[in-house]
Amino acid sequence: YLASAKELMRINGTTKSALVNHLGESISGAITIRAFGEEDRFFAKNLDLVDKNAGPYFCNFAATEWLIQRLEIMSASVLSFSAFVMALLPQGTFSPGFVGMVLSYGLSLNVSFVCSIQNQCNLANQIISVERVNQYMDIQSEATEVVEENRPYCKIGPKMAMWNLEI
Repeated sequence: YLASAKELMRINGTTKSALVNHLGESISGAITIRAFGEEDRFFAKNLDLVDKNAGPYFCNFAATEWLIQRLEIMSASVLSFSAFVMALLPQGTFSPGFVGMVLSYGLSLNVSFVCSIQNQCNLANQIISVERVNQYMDIQSEATEVVEENRPYCKIGPKMAMWNLEI
């Protein structure tokens, strides 16, 4: 699950950046877009980018729901087996109050188990943004704009100076 969910979050981040970039450029160029009457084209492009962004998000949501469903089935199976074993034990082994308390705590532990696993998976999915920042930190910076030792030789001659200039 985790490998698939991380890749889906990466794809979601990639498609989200294209959407945000298009939206920002559309807002900054709104006057020009309106002047040329291209609102419908930009709106259609925006909807297309929203659809492309929604696909990985929904797939990630479905994968999370799949995981939660499997965890709940596993927890319900363990709890049902425990209840079945307690029902098969000879009468008087456990008091009815104790059996009720065990089943009650078992149900609450199932909810806590599913919530903790879901929170851990969400954290693992959201850590992708930290990985991307870390990746961008290792990118080499661009060269300086002017490199003095690589400047061409200038043969213009002596510099001109103006003294007592009046207009």
